[in-house]
Amino acid sequence: MSEELTETLPPNDEDRTTQPSITAVFELIQNVKQVVDSTAVRQNDLELQIQNVKLEIQSVKQVVDSIAARQDAIELQIKNGLTMVGHKIDILNRARLQTEADNSGLLQRVEELESKAS
Repeated sequence: MSEELTETLPPNDEDRTTQPSITAVFELIQNVKQVVDSTAVRQNDLELQIQNVKLEIQSVKQVVDSIAARQDAIELQIKNGLTMVGHKIDILNRARLQTEADNSGLLQRVEELESKAS
């Protein structure tokens, strides 16, 4: 019985016909592994690009926030400046009206003097 266990089996015709199929399966597995590996590399590249894009987006957001803050400050300065210009225009209008009133009074006096002189 112990001889039977170590005895070499005769070659089986079925074994010979499956050998090319097994080789083909291993080759397919190897091809699939290569595709998976290249996909993993491309995925890593894409993830790196995504991280770079996220960093650029954060940088752009900071610039936009800075511009918005400066715009708010400029708008406030313009509002304050326009308020001051409005006050100055009011003062100039009052001064002009006072000058007109003075001129009107002087013109009336000149006309009275001219009528007395004639």
